[in-house]
Amino acid sequence: EYTLNGTLNHSLYIEAKSEVTLNLNGVKIYSTEDAAITNINQNNLVINLQERTTNILSDAGSETDYDACLYSNGPLTINGAGILRVVGNRGNDEGIATKNAPITINNGKITIVTKDDGINTGGDGGTISINGGIIYINAGRDGIDSNQDILVNGGTLFTIGSSFGNFSGLDADKGISINGGTVIATGSSWLQIPLLISKQKSLSLGFDSLNNENQIYT
Repeated sequence: EYTLNGTLNHSLYIEAKSEVTLNLNGVKIYSTEDAAITNINQNNLVINLQERTTNILSDAGSETDYDACLYSNGPLTINGAGILRVVGNRGNDEGIATKNAPITINNGKITIVTKDDGINTGGDGGTISINGGIIYINAGRDGIDSNQDILVNGGTLFTIGSSFGNFSGLDADKGISINGGTVIATGSSWLQIPLLISKQKSLSLGFDSLNNENQIYT
């Protein structure tokens, strides 16, 4: 378990065999060459956002195997009541991603701005679970993209996919379940209708053409 604070202008690489916990206590990581934080192995990575702190992760450089600002090859869990701001600057870079592992967000005030997907489980995928917190995503492609499924149990989620191309606020190969919380998701592509097993009702709207901001419908 490690506690991070202060400013770092390099990438942070984690190479461990067992679970690692990072307590983000007002840390600002502005990487100039790669992802801001990378968990190289398939061990669990737990991120704790310390209360009353603001934490910033920003990446740079050319695309590598670690194609996200916060990247883990193993399961990733985010806890805590602090603030996390994630900025994915690289062209094909995601905000928060794993390769074949689940992502679980239990709490926190999280903002993700990226040129690719906001949150992604690639490869064979993994479940993306949102259990709490306030999450805002402005993505250049899909807001949240899972090669398995997306499960929303609570929290407040605003996710904006690209206004151009075939991208959506929520995209899951095996479906989306919404059981609680508030979810607002927009994009240029057809939004998947949540699965019938969802415990919360939802409304999905589609339009034949691109609509401008401030447009009024009657």
